[in-house]
Amino acid sequence: MKKIEVVVLDDHSIILSGIEKELESTHVSVLNSYTNSHDLKKHLAANVPDIIIMDYALSPQDLDGLTLIKDLHKRYNKLKILVISAYSDLAIIGQIFRCGAKGFISKKMLTNNS
Repeated sequence: MKKIEVVVLDDHSIILSGIEKELESTHVSVLNSYTNSHDLKKHLAANVPDIIIMDYALSPQDLDGLTLIKDLHKRYNKLKILVISAYSDLAIIGQIFRCGAKGFISKKMLTNNS
């Protein structure tokens, strides 16, 4: 069975490590993880994964999450985008889906499972 290829984007390296650790024992292959959209886009130019798991709120010096989701959805329409964020406002979540994301998980939900 082919593993699902995933790339992870979050501006907090500890979150990246946690996501990678959680996915280790699954049918998912984490191709790489990035802390900024610039490096992610360079990766995508050479290798498009099945899924991107990304934070909505990136560092202030980076792209706005909604802009990035729209751009990725437009350029790679078969790419599935899963957003993981501490923001749980329904209006923001609605915008995330309208921009092209296929799923949303609250970081608060993830920490409550521990």
